[in-house]
Amino acid sequence: MRPFFDSDIVVNFTLSEEVIQREKKIIENNKRAIHEFQKEKLLQEGKKNWDKFYNHYKTNFFKDRKWIKVEFDHIFKDGELQNDSNNCEKEKRKTILEMGCGVGNTLIPLLLEYDNCDFIGIDFSKNAINLLNEKWEKIVHINETLKNEQMNGQNINHLLSLRDISNADNGEGNNVSTENEDQPEEENCSCIYDLKEYKKLGNLIKTSVVDITSDSEVSTDLNELGLVDVVLLIYVLSSVSPEKMKNVILNSYKYLKSGGYVLLRDYGLYDLTKKLIIIFVISELILSLSN
Repeated sequence: MRPFFDSDIVVNFTLSEEVIQREKKIIENNKRAIHEFQKEKLLQEGKKNWDKFYNHYKTNFFKDRKWIKVEFDHIFKDGELQNDSNNCEKEKRKTILEMGCGVGNTLIPLLLEYDNCDFIGIDFSKNAINLLNEKWEKIVHINETLKNEQMNGQNINHLLSLRDISNADNGEGNNVSTENEDQPEEENCSCIYDLKEYKKLGNLIKTSVVDITSDSEVSTDLNELGLVDVVLLIYVLSSVSPEKMKNVILNSYKYLKSGGYVLLRDYGLYDLTKKLIIIFVISELILSLSN
């Protein structure tokens, strides 16, 4: 599959002044003033507001971000070799940290794809972390059930093949087959509802409630500093106040190993999704403040 950022739609894209002014006007017309005391209240009750958000929408607000595999597959797959205790080379596991992981819309698709990685998820909201853990536990349970069913199926096929072999002298069961060759092969998809056969999964080693905007929250309880291979910041910076963005970047740097990656994606200028979310969120916040 051709990476999106190399596609014609991106390469040939231009943003004219006419379009900029039109989009700017749409945003200006939909602005709603928030008083200073309301702004301070929202900032002070940030954790409470995010908990209320996830308590209401659960795991249904954001879509799973499967595009990361398309764009950055090589970053998660490429692994360095190291010698184990028996002096045999094996691939070293990668450590992935997502800051602002929410309910796992980024982490879970990656966990389903990369069994060579250990994942850590941190978020401001306790409700989000609880929902992430619940969803991942369900997936692991489904996967283990599929594994047991697969093993039981293999045992049954083995017994049937032995029966066919034992009956071969009697002219019965000459064609030994352990699977239906006409049955189409199922494709593994990065979705809990499409997990139709057992597969190796990534390891979710830790989830935790952390304020990534604080300059004193960095802790070795999550992971030793300087040893994370990839830090994910997916639609995170736009959700924090501008004066605290620097702290988020500095905290990312403290965890990241030398030569590691920060994968960042956020809204662009006059992004359609951003416009819709701004209008929606401001409406919701004003409504909650008025109650």
